[in-house]
Amino acid sequence: MILGATVKRRMIQEWAETHLHVAVRGLVWSLVFLAAAEAVAAPGELLAGEADVKKRSLWLAFFMLAGIIVGGTLLLALVVMWGNRTRRLARRPLPPVAQRDELWFLKPKPDVDDSTGEIDQAPTDA
Repeated sequence: MILGATVKRRMIQEWAETHLHVAVRGLVWSLVFLAAAEAVAAPGELLAGEADVKKRSLWLAFFMLAGIIVGGTLLLALVVMWGNRTRRLARRPLPPVAQRDELWFLKPKPDVDDSTGEIDQAPTDA
């Protein structure tokens, strides 16, 4: 029983240390964010250079958004046109196929000239 109580106490101690570490880390980050918020000027106190930078960044954001919209529209149109072309090609009938001899394997093989490696075209109906 004493061993069980020691193990439980150790587990509780480890749990407390872990959660205390997390709490301290959260407190430190909240202090850092608070200090950063105090260092930033109020919205009404923008300097002339900062206003120009803000205006340029707003225009850049709008141009980027417009580029994304135009690019997406062009890609969508490309996919639609490609799909129409693919569907049209798939619906087109296949070209006619020449009638093949079903007993091609029963025909004798043509003679091959050993010196040139060419097939002798002379008829073999002897």
